[in-house]
Amino acid sequence: MNIAQYTKAASLEEAWELNQKRSAVVLGGCCWLRLSPQRRIAQAIDLSALGLDQIEEGEDSFRLGAMVTLGQLEGHDGLAAFTQGAMKEAVRHIVGTQFRNMATIGGSISGRFGFSDIWTLLLVLDAQVELY
Repeated sequence: MNIAQYTKAASLEEAWELNQKRSAVVLGGCCWLRLSPQRRIAQAIDLSALGLDQIEEGEDSFRLGAMVTLGQLEGHDGLAAFTQGAMKEAVRHIVGTQFRNMATIGGSISGRFGFSDIWTLLLVLDAQVELY
């Protein structure tokens, strides 16, 4: 993979603006990018400084940031209790521990992979995705 320009976005607005060009690619954990046929990236957009790596637990819901790793989902006690262990079960077969500690929920969703176990669980949980 060849990246011509790298930007660590300071805000969602900046990331959105940079992502308006077709040649731009949003970087997350970068685990799924190798599956992409695109080998030259004109503009890489890093979201790691935006605080999107948090799991927020409400009274009757959870809010997952796009940069939450599959490993975080696997180990979160609140999600385990809420889903009766289904969250951990849905991600534990995905490659290996190191991979799950880098791969993000945002990358898993935006990649639209047919093999994604996490998609199935999110559909059953009637999850909603908030896009910027």
